[in-house]
Amino acid sequence: MEFARKNLQSIKGQFEYVQADLNNPLNLESLSVDIVTSSMVLSEIDNLHKTIQETYRILNVGGVYIFTVIHPTYVFKRNMQEKQTGKPNKKIIPPRGYFDRERSAFILGVETHAEIRAPHYNRTVQDYIDALLSAGFSIKRILEPELNEELLRIAPRFSEDIDCPISLIVKAVKAPRENLT
Repeated sequence: MEFARKNLQSIKGQFEYVQADLNNPLNLESLSVDIVTSSMVLSEIDNLHKTIQETYRILNVGGVYIFTVIHPTYVFKRNMQEKQTGKPNKKIIPPRGYFDRERSAFILGVETHAEIRAPHYNRTVQDYIDALLSAGFSIKRILEPELNEELLRIAPRFSEDIDCPISLIVKAVKAPRENLT
């Protein structure tokens, strides 16, 4: 929250920052929000469809939803490396196949600080797209950022991942429906 406040303080506009458990309904009125952003959260949520439907509910018609998740091929690549080398995966425990949608754990901080195990629900790109479309969103842009030299200078720990996107960024807009509630 502090990071968001700091980064947005130079932008003119009215911002309200809300911290909530996305496994539960949000304490926000329907049609009350213009923009929702989420960074590396949706792969930690048990019920993706419910969370995206709740986001749709609170957004105004034409409202924008931008989210970033760990790219499913990044998880798959890490799991394939373990299968090929026999070396334990230090990022995702236990290893999963691309279409295995069970809960696992994503290990954070192994290179930079104390280890943190976050829940991780392996999902395909199609899972995210289907959840958005079934909620009523219109997908406007999908990005799979490619690692570049500038990023690798800042974070050299990603050099072994130059051949695969690490994140998936999606921009969706709340499309109008005939019966908004």
